[in-house]
Amino acid sequence: GDVWFQQQTTVPLLRGGAIEQFQAIYRGEHGGAFTSDMALDDFSYDTAPTADLALTMFLSPGLSAPAGSPLTVTVEIQNNGLSPQTGFNLQFDANMSGSPIVETYVGSAIGAGMTANFSFATPFIPIAGPNTLDATVLLGDPFPGNDTISTTFNGLPLVSSFPYLEDFESGMGNWYSTGTTNTWAFGTPAKAVVNGAASGVNAWTTGGLTGQYSNSEQSQLNGPIFDLTSLSNPHISLSIWWESEFSWDGLIVQTSIDGGISWQTVGAFGDPNNWYTDNTLGGAPAGSSDGWTGRGTTGLTGYVTALHDLPGVAGIASVLVRFAFGSDGSVTGEGIAIDDIRIFDPISGPGQAPQPGLAVMNINNAIDVTNMTFGVSSGLGGPYATSVTAGDIVAFHFEGAPSQSIFLVSGPTSPAIAVYPGIGQFDIGTGVAASGIPTGISLVADGSSPVFPGAFFRTSASGAADVGFTMPAFPIGYVTTFQPVLLTGGPTVVAFGNAIELNAL
Repeated sequence: GDVWFQQQTTVPLLRGGAIEQFQAIYRGEHGGAFTSDMALDDFSYDTAPTADLALTMFLSPGLSAPAGSPLTVTVEIQNNGLSPQTGFNLQFDANMSGSPIVETYVGSAIGAGMTANFSFATPFIPIAGPNTLDATVLLGDPFPGNDTISTTFNGLPLVSSFPYLEDFESGMGNWYSTGTTNTWAFGTPAKAVVNGAASGVNAWTTGGLTGQYSNSEQSQLNGPIFDLTSLSNPHISLSIWWESEFSWDGLIVQTSIDGGISWQTVGAFGDPNNWYTDNTLGGAPAGSSDGWTGRGTTGLTGYVTALHDLPGVAGIASVLVRFAFGSDGSVTGEGIAIDDIRIFDPISGPGQAPQPGLAVMNINNAIDVTNMTFGVSSGLGGPYATSVTAGDIVAFHFEGAPSQSIFLVSGPTSPAIAVYPGIGQFDIGTGVAASGIPTGISLVADGSSPVFPGAFFRTSASGAADVGFTMPAFPIGYVTTFQPVLLTGGPTVVAFGNAIELNAL
């Protein structure tokens, strides 16, 4: 913007008569987030030249590319002249080296008014950081003003080792910010509300380290390039703290598999695990109405961990990830801080997985021990773990077949100490008796008994049961591990649920 561009357009002869008449209409359009001005000047109309080739755009690279890896340079050629063209030369020069690569277009002739793509056979190897490419078509026609195009893009490291964790304690971690009225800053946030990092001392935040973000901001925090060919179910987690005008200013996560030409928003409002808090964002970050937003009663008093899968990118060799922030034209705030970014494939633990419809247990929103991230709803193999403060309620939630008894046992964690094919496995005990039943376990509740507390351990007609008791004053740390065995009402008779470790706070 803010510069004049020359645009040439071929007007086809529609009637083919001695006199041609036409009317040109110029129409400007803009989105809802910004205002703008447009101007037109210096019109001319003349007979199309016999020869006039123009370069219109770079098709490759995009906004970023792996540093140190060979890259194919591809341009689009447009024939503005009357004569078909082939056999002409093109060149590209990288980072103003003064030694351009010259090659010849030998494809099918490009007809009048038509376009064609050309990929240079000689690759270009980007350096880390900003890179500049200049490409020129060398036809020698009378209109040299449209012969050359230029682009600038970032050479980024390629991340191919997972799980990936960036806590920013060794620097920016090859993350960088872009955008309009960009206020992203790296360091230790020191604001009235948003202060400090989630871990260590460094984080990224909008509004600078001590101030507020701008009105009408559209900015991005961009990461390196991720090679996800080794991941089958990639997920992202991050520590996030938001303090922004609710329902107007907010942040989203996006991915791109075409070098940043197009972006896909990750997840939606209402998704679990602290994902987006609103779907009516007036600031429209990257055009989205979803995002994290809020302050005061809708904001936070510290970092939370947000988690989501990354759809559509598993097995892709070049994936970009960015955080896009958007604000409307009035009222600002401290903004949003980000730390501890993880990208990884969930690892299923060695314990019994929840068996939906047969045997599932949750206690106070337990998370899996292997990843220390995922809830019981993930379906991953256990064991899981939860922590409860003395005096608070230990809330058991069971799911299984309707109107069935629940047998709750406890003991030390010992994944797969006894396995029963088609039924499940015991994940608690100290050994296995000759009967095949683990030793060192205790029966906490017998759902087949009408005596307290067994009478409460029975699924309802909907297949669920909720039981709670007050947490005693245990020493801080591990207490015991619970595991349910539920009757199924079917041929297997019983099914094992996932085990959950109880810790005292």
